[in-house]
Amino acid sequence: SEKSGKVILTGTVESLAERNLVEETVRRSVGENYSLAGLSVSPPLVPDYEVQRNIATAVPAHCQVELHDFQIEVQNGNVTLKGRTNALHHKTIAEHVAANTRGVRSVTNNIRVDGPKESDTLIRENIVSLLNPYLKDHNLSGVNVSVQIGQVTLKGEYSTYDQERYIKEVAQNVPGVVAVKN
Repeated sequence: SEKSGKVILTGTVESLAERNLVEETVRRSVGENYSLAGLSVSPPLVPDYEVQRNIATAVPAHCQVELHDFQIEVQNGNVTLKGRTNALHHKTIAEHVAANTRGVRSVTNNIRVDGPKESDTLIRENIVSLLNPYLKDHNLSGVNVSVQIGQVTLKGEYSTYDQERYIKEVAQNVPGVVAVKN
């Protein structure tokens, strides 16, 4: 947009994976000054039963063991994931697999995280201890980690999107974390 200087993308992509790739590429180029509101996902027509089967097959075995009462519902390419797990990264992996499955229009992830009831202090200490070597190696300072009822909030300045993504992934893999906000 000429007035706001905001990058506005329009058009159609065939999968959520393509949409996510476009978003990641744009974010790396222009930061947060963009809108994907005009970019729609119109996947090839794949029967719902096939989408469901493909997701169920593609979710890694180690995640399926940890996803209790796992259900995949598909209606016109719109996927809803249900169940519960004790680790946020299993929920995240299931969503990633679903979003990258041919024929998927959208994913609603209703998998509940019932992680071990670690104290917020212990969760924060674990995240900080795992991040410190990485932060030192990349000369990053000012990254703040706060935890409230298992929900992690990350604040700070990152040099690259890859650094931001790595820091978020580290936090997601710590036992007791139920959500990560950046």
